[in-house]
Amino acid sequence: MIKAIIFDLDGVLISTDELHYRAWKALADRLGIPFDRAQNGRCRGISRMASLEIVLERADREYTQAEKEAFAAEKNETYRAMLAELSPADVPAEVFPTLRELRRRGWAVLPLLSASAAALDTRFGTAAQLRRTLRELTGREPLTSLQQAEPLGPQKLADAMVIAPCTGTTLALLARGISGTAVTLAAKSLLRGGRPIVLAPSTNDGLAGSAPNLAALLQRKHFYFVPFGQDDCYKKPASLKSDFTLLPDTLESAMRGVQLQPLLL
Repeated sequence: MIKAIIFDLDGVLISTDELHYRAWKALADRLGIPFDRAQNGRCRGISRMASLEIVLERADREYTQAEKEAFAAEKNETYRAMLAELSPADVPAEVFPTLRELRRRGWAVLPLLSASAAALDTRFGTAAQLRRTLRELTGREPLTSLQQAEPLGPQKLADAMVIAPCTGTTLALLARGISGTAVTLAAKSLLRGGRPIVLAPSTNDGLAGSAPNLAALLQRKHFYFVPFGQDDCYKKPASLKSDFTLLPDTLESAMRGVQLQPLLL
């Protein structure tokens, strides 16, 4: 087996957690319903309609199913509009240099894209441009589907998996064992063979709604974390972000079954 990893570019190369919160908040504000970050934390890892039920908990009236479906569609349109306004400043500058460093250290990298990264265009560039850049950096066609992700473990196509940046939503799905996305199915596939999963958290509510999921995964076998800390303790006190420059060393430590220390920066 080649010295290979699956590098999942979660959240369209950025953490989209904040955009989901702002989209739900915009809907709640329009309807005159209180909605805060604590409620938003409960929306991690569940369907859009289930999230909507949380948003509507404090409503002073009942809504029909047709109205709820319209609300869910409205939220999605708001989210997609926000996503389209992202710029290069929103993208972690460390992502592509990290891929280059992994290649320099002899790793073969199999890029895996989340559904949104594979399909949506932003101001950062088109989805096609992203796939082309990844092909140039890794020499491999990005994986994008459940069908491509499922055999990665059984066929022993990789030694480990890196999820970076790892959003709050993905933390929730992994903590609950939900494998309904290409990202989480690939992780499940590799965990079947006891291979390490390296997570690089990047979420605005790491010390709030995502904290229980983070704690659960910290205790779980075969999960390793790129060291992280608060990226802006005054303006975003609950926000956590990994130091991408430590990702290659974290991966090599994980291959020995050791968590790179110190974990908290």
